[in-house]
Order: sequence, then C-alpha cells, then structure tokens
Amino acid sequence: MLVAAAATETMAGRTTGLLGKSADGTISPLSFSLLWPYHAGLRAKLALQRRVSTEPAFSQITDDYYIGAWPSEQKLVPTVHPAVLDVTCELPLQVTPPAYLNLAVWDTHAPTVAQIDQGVSWALAQRAAGRKVLVHCAHGHGRSATVLAAILIAEGLAKGPAEAEALMKAERPRVRLNKRQKAALKQFRASSHGSCLLLIMLEAVRRAIQAHSKRKQAELEEEGREQAALEPLSVPADVIVACLSQLTEVSDLAAAGSVSREWRQLAAEADGAWRNAFIRDYGEQKAADVKHLRLWRERYIACRLDSVWHKLRSKARYLDELEDSAGLVEKQTQTLLARLSQMDRTLSHRRHDLNAQLAALSGHRGTHADTQRGQELLELAAAGGDPERCPRLTQEACASLLEMKKDLDYWRTSIAQEKEQLHRLWDSLSYINDCIKRARRDIGQLQQRKAALEQATRWRPNVRRT
Repeated sequence: MLVAAAATETMAGRTTGLLGKSADGTISPLSFSLLWPYHAGLRAKLALQRRVSTEPAFSQITDDYYIGAWPSEQKLVPTVHPAVLDVTCELPLQVTPPAYLNLAVWDTHAPTVAQIDQGVSWALAQRAAGRKVLVHCAHGHGRSATVLAAILIAEGLAKGPAEAEALMKAERPRVRLNKRQKAALKQFRASSHGSCLLLIMLEAVRRAIQAHSKRKQAELEEEGREQAALEPLSVPADVIVACLSQLTEVSDLAAAGSVSREWRQLAAEADGAWRNAFIRDYGEQKAADVKHLRLWRERYIACRLDSVWHKLRSKARYLDELEDSAGLVEKQTQTLLARLSQMDRTLSHRRHDLNAQLAALSGHRGTHADTQRGQELLELAAAGGDPERCPRLTQEACASLLEMKKDLDYWRTSIAQEKEQLHRLWDSLSYINDCIKRARRDIGQLQQRKAALEQATRWRPNVRRT
C-alpha cells in the first residue's frame, strides 16, 4: 500500500527515493529489509515474465544504442559491454558496466525534462568516448523508450517523438509510450531545455576532440615516430556544423545566443589548431598562395589537395614509364625466345652431321659423339689420326671432324649465353611488374585521398574549390 501510494501521479515526483536506491544503483539493506515483500514479489514477477515471454532481453535500435529490460545478470546485456542508463527507482544494478547513470523514475511514469536532459547529455558523452549505450527500465517499453527517444532526436536519427517511437518499435514491437511519457517528450522539445541539446552536442565535440588527440598521440608514441601530416579535428568540425544547423529549431533566443558563443569559442580553437598544422607542414610563406581562403582549415585542405594532385600526376607518369619498359622487355623476350628456337634447330643439325661423320669413320651406325667410340675418334682426330687404329681417319677427315666439333661447341656456348640473357630479362620483367602493382596501389590510395579531400571541401558551404 505504501509503495502504491508513493507511485501515484501526485506523489511520484517526490518519492523516487523511498525504496532506497542510490546513485550507484545499489539499494540499501535497511530499505530492502523494510520493504522486502515488495522487492521479492517484483523480482519474482519479472523472472516469471522473462521465462514465459518471447521478447529478447534487449534490442539493438541503432549501431550505438540498445533498449532492454532490467538485466538481472551479466548475460542479459549486449556482449559489447555498453554503458548502462538505468531509468528505474525500484531495481538495483546487477551488472558491471564501464559507465552507469541512474534516472530514478516510477513504473508507468515519465522522467522529468531535467532528467531527460541529463540522460541525453550522458549518452552523447558516452558515445563520444567510443562506448555503446544500453537504456533499460523494468521491461524496456516505456520509461527507457522515453529517454532513448530523446537521445535519437538529439542525435538527428529521428525528427520527432513519433518517428523515434516508430524506429524503436521496428526492433522492439512492444515499445509503447503512454500519455505521460509523450507529454514529457513534447515538453522537452518545446521548452528552453530543448536548446540544451546543442550545448550537449558541443560538449560531446570537446570530448571527441580530446579523445581523438589522446588516441593519436598514443598511436604515434607506440610507433615511435613524429606526428604525421593529417587534417586535425576534421570529424569534430563537421559535428559542430551539424550543431549549428539545428540553431533554427531553438526558440529561446538566450539559449541560441549561448550556443552561438560556444560555437565561436570552439571555432576559434579549431581554427587555431588548423593554423598550427598549416605552419608545421607548409610554413608561413605558403600561406600567401592561399590567402584568398578565409579559414585555415580551407587553406590546409587546399594545399593538401594540391600536394596530392602533384603526387598523383608524378605517380601516373611513373606508371606510364613502367608499362612502356615492361612492353619493351616483353618484346625483347619474345625476340630472344624466337632466336633460341632457331639456334636449337641449328645445333640439332650440327650434332646430326657430326654423328653421321663419326658413324662413317667407325663403320658402326650406333657411333655418335656421346658414346665411348665416338669420344675415342674425336681424341684421335685431335692427335692427328692413327692409321693403325682407324685407317679411315685421314688428315682431311681429322680436320673436318675437328671443325665440326668446334662448330658444335660454338652453338652450345651461344645457346647457354642466350638462356642466361633470357633469365635476366625474365627477372627484369618480374621486377617491373611488381613495381607496376605497387604504383597502381599507390595511385588508388592517392585517388581515395583526393576524393576525401574534395569531399571535405564540399561538406562546408563556405569552402571554395581550388
């Protein structure tokens, strides 16, 4: 009865601490012992519903955000270890997330505008830190859906509450916002607190800048090299532009002025970072060539694009020269192969003539230069002949035999030299082909770089193409 009275519409906003839940998600033992029938009954009811329900414990709404029921154990949260945004006042934290925020709200009631602002700010900060976010209440249908709808609107993933609810229902069909929760979302968008979304996004930009700088510095220190020439803060700058695009939706002029001041401060800091990067990479004298561009970001991108263009043209000329060289070497290879084929035929004819002469002198048809009898005849011919051992080996026959042997050795030596030349040409052609592959890969990377830089110049309307 006490809990039922505390959860009425008139009392709900002031009695969320009745159950003793602290900011870290724990419930004090004293409160639990005093109200143990309620706690035990509630957990038994949720356990039974989970057992008989076909609905999953959580559902992924976008790449970065999940919605779900109360995770009573670690296996009921996504495996990506998300930060947990708890929108309950009656259920304790039972898991160990990397980050945790509790917005104490009674079941079927709606969070206040201040709580929604706090939840949106915290979720955007977690996303800027690289974490995914799980928003949960008891069942993942009402309270958590209210806060997640505000987050989706702040992220620009939904234009309004109806679109945000439809987006959640597409993944979790039992999501349903009651009248209280829809009214809270409407009040959140209509009130001046809605303009805080822009300040929240700017805060997320600051966090993203810091995280980006720390990660980059750590990577460079780990690799043991100096900072490379990259466009600094390119993603945060685009996020700032997205913030400014929402200024037209801010009805509170004071809030709009505050956002504008925040923007000017961040824009000045970003432009200073771009200037330092420009001076580091190109020097102050180069700035005179691009002085017609107003912002240092524009100047940096223009010079970087010009540098990429020069590298691309140089690499293209190098590739043309390599392809010409490859064609020339391939032509030489084909010519050499044809010459080797002709030389092999000539060698075969010379060998046949020598073998025929040896067979005629020895009187045996099986005698040729590779047999023992053929080798003896060649040795006798080199010694001037021996009438007793081979009467047919006259002085004229010796001279003819030696001349044929010398001609055969000449063709063998020539073919061996041509084959060595052919292997050298093949090695050269393989090396040139490897260079061509590397050059084409480099050209592809440069073209991607150029496209990214051109896209960066098109993203912001006040940047002129150069």
